[in-house]
Amino acid sequence: MTDETEQKILNAALKIFSQKGYDGAKTKTIAKESGFSEVTLFNRFKTKRNLYNKVATQNTAKIKEDIYSMLKDYRHEKPAAFLRTLIKDLFKLFDDNIEFMHLTVEEASKPSEQFELEFFNVLIVHLEKNIQNDKMDYQALATTLFTFTYMHSLAKYKGRHYFDQDKLLEGFMNNIMMCIR
Repeated sequence: MTDETEQKILNAALKIFSQKGYDGAKTKTIAKESGFSEVTLFNRFKTKRNLYNKVATQNTAKIKEDIYSMLKDYRHEKPAAFLRTLIKDLFKLFDDNIEFMHLTVEEASKPSEQFELEFFNVLIVHLEKNIQNDKMDYQALATTLFTFTYMHSLAKYKGRHYFDQDKLLEGFMNNIMMCIR
């Protein structure tokens, strides 16, 4: 169980790690962002690596729970309905967790790699279950969906609204459906 002080430090750490990466993040900056002293940070976490690992572990658990919850009831007769719902849900998942998703993509670390592997495996299983096509490369489709939704959410997070999300989704769906047929 994480207390309020610890959670404020973890939230600040996620923000700073996401912006600066592990190496570029300074504990002094994280402490300032959290509203606590660097001494408090080190009393709670002992090392910067412990803090990073706690950020990764906590956010991985949250997103895993969100993914399993999101996908557990997916039952669609047609691949297009499944994909449209999945993509909209991925947009929401990524929008709600963009700092951690960005950190995961940018940082090469054991927690990040484990999270990515599990995320892709869960996604692949649901793609296989809902889109039966013996010629489909489900790993490539999962990577495409991840990249598409992540890049759009990241652009939105950084204040770059290049595309209308609904129009973007329709164009993407048309292209994906041509590949699935």
